[in-house]
Formats: sequence, structure tokens, C-alpha cells
Amino acid sequence: MYGGAFGSTIPMFRKLLSNRSKKASNVAFEVELPVLTGLSTAQLVEVRLRYKESFDRFRKHLGSFLEDCIRNGVTEPVEIRFPSEG
Repeated sequence: MYGGAFGSTIPMFRKLLSNRSKKASNVAFEVELPVLTGLSTAQLVEVRLRYKESFDRFRKHLGSFLEDCIRNGVTEPVEIRFPSEG
């Protein structure tokens, strides 16, 4: 909504972002996820709790996709394009 990375306004996470390495978990923290656009933190927590199994599968597949991106040299979150984005 504001064009920033998820959690980038929280000082602790901002510090983590500045020291991140090229790992899928770190890239995932910064990448924009179209499927989550517009969700508040409370809504995200609700989705995570209500649809735990689906959310866990989503997280697993996202991690695999980001690991593939990194292996292929795509490490900057702004460069990552999800299959549905073309």
C-alpha cells in the first residue's frame, strides 16, 4: 500500500533489512506479494490462523520459488516476477 517492504517501518526489522544476505528468507521479507496486497497485519494473522494448512503450503512454495530465483541470480526483490505477473 505504501510501497515499502513488509515490516520496513519497524526499527528492528529495518536493521535486519540493512544487514540481509541473499537468502530466500531475507528476500521474502522484502518482496512484494500481490496476493497479500491490501491486507492489514490483523487480516494477515487471521488468514494465517484460519487457513493454516493452505498458508503453510503457500509459504513452502514461495520459499522454493525464491530459492530458484536466487540460484538464477535474481536477488533483488524488485526484480522478482511471479508467474502470474508475466
